[in-house]
Amino acid sequence: NNGVPYVAADGTLTAMTGVTFDPTTQTLSVSKLESPSSGDLIINASFDATAPATFTDTVTIDDTATLNGALDVSGLTTVSGLNITGNLVHTGNHDVTGNLTASGTINASAFVGDGSGLTNLAIPSSTTFRGSIDATTTTAPSAVAGDVYSNTTAGTADSSYTGIAGQTLAANQLIFYSTQWNLGGIESVSNLVTLGTDQTITGTKTFEGNTSFKQIDGVSSGRLYMVDSNGVTNTTLFPGGNANFGGNLTSANITGSGAIIATGTTGNKIKVTNTSSNTDTFLVSYNGNVNTTGTITATGALTAGSITTSGDINVNGTGTSTIKGSRVVLGANSSSGDVIVRAKELLPWDGFVTFGATASASRWKVIYGKQGDFTGNLTIGGNIIGSLKPNSNNTQTIGSSNNAWSTGYVNRMIFASGSAELNSDGSVSLANMVSFPSNPVVGQMAMKAGLLYFRSSDGWYRVNATKA
Repeated sequence: NNGVPYVAADGTLTAMTGVTFDPTTQTLSVSKLESPSSGDLIINASFDATAPATFTDTVTIDDTATLNGALDVSGLTTVSGLNITGNLVHTGNHDVTGNLTASGTINASAFVGDGSGLTNLAIPSSTTFRGSIDATTTTAPSAVAGDVYSNTTAGTADSSYTGIAGQTLAANQLIFYSTQWNLGGIESVSNLVTLGTDQTITGTKTFEGNTSFKQIDGVSSGRLYMVDSNGVTNTTLFPGGNANFGGNLTSANITGSGAIIATGTTGNKIKVTNTSSNTDTFLVSYNGNVNTTGTITATGALTAGSITTSGDINVNGTGTSTIKGSRVVLGANSSSGDVIVRAKELLPWDGFVTFGATASASRWKVIYGKQGDFTGNLTIGGNIIGSLKPNSNNTQTIGSSNNAWSTGYVNRMIFASGSAELNSDGSVSLANMVSFPSNPVVGQMAMKAGLLYFRSSDGWYRVNATKA
């Protein structure tokens, strides 16, 4: 009956239970096979098992092993070829030098290797990350092979996700689409920069391509650098609102409570252009010159080395407005223009200011005024046009005892009292007095009652005359 005998403890030869040997096929069949308490089980021939096989130590099979039942090995298993139609439970290491064929599912916590020999996997040739999605509540998007999403909420996949519907999803787990949806790994987001949530970035971030920011909020520390392809920092944004620009700054509107500082040694540093007429309406050059085609309005002080404008300059301050320079020129573009001073007084800076100069080209052509008050010398090189009158009657003197006029040329001289008149023909007309002057001086002449008298030291003498 092909039983396999063994010597029992009582010395009798007895057939083993569950063990048969077929000499025709040279096959040993064992209903239950266990490794010894110590030592390895080594099988050099083919190994077929139709029932569970349990080994607590190393199992080495040099030929094909076919298992129709379960193989439970807690030690090392070395198999040159293994065909499993049942379950394989292995808590130890499993080294396979030949082929491993499984008609069921192989579940593993990790796959180690480059995967170059794996075929028929549902992995697209390229992938495109589409962003975040809540696959537990959101209907599956219309996807193409290679689309990858990051699931945001832990839970069960929605029924619309064919391939993973009803499966457990973790937060931050990737799902990708090939011919259907598949589960990917779980991302570690502790070191990732998110797109849709608030986040504080403490390290340095470098953006190689074009970057657009809708809004950048100021912080108490840190800077934002913009670096060109050569590694040169052209723009730096500082906390508090300050910014440094190494190139041109072009903007439709610039509003700031601080200073705009432009440095350089050539060219215009600040420029405002009217895009409608393509005209530069405001220019500030590197050396501080300012050119504008519009109006400059300043509520405070306006200080400049020079101001040149084709328009008007209006100063409406309530304090002191000062224009300084080695020469200050006020006037129009031609000699026909006017300089109008609208003020109560036009005062010199101190007592050393000269109105005009001695050179003929620096003298005033005509001065019109209602009143003049001169406490110093008055030099007149030309003619006096009009009347020369004192400001009050019988109070002013022409010349003095020490500063007499050299020569006086008059056409006619009339004394205000009417006592005498020097005529242009050289004659003298004396008024006919009723009585002699009360305070006469020697040499004085007077006419009384039609007679001419001469004052001597001892009295008046009548001058004898004959008819001419």
